[in-house]
Amino acid sequence: MVLTANAGIAIGRRFIPTNFRFAQRQPDAERFIRWFAARGYEIAAIHEPHFWEGEGNVLATPQRVFAGYHCRTEFQALDHL
Repeated sequence: MVLTANAGIAIGRRFIPTNFRFAQRQPDAERFIRWFAARGYEIAAIHEPHFWEGEGNVLATPQRVFAGYHCRTEFQALDHL
């Protein structure tokens, strides 16, 4: 595991895990999912073909979610947040 901000994002008791584009990072996503699930979080996944690389591209406030996209996160994935 390299960059823990890329785990995904927790909003309340819901965790939306990252959907890494590159195979080298995909095992990290499973570790994050297991960790959050073991602590009672609901897991709400963004499935392929839409990729997003976690909280490194997202800032959540109580009223809004701000997100960036380009080479690591696809615009279409943001609809799932």
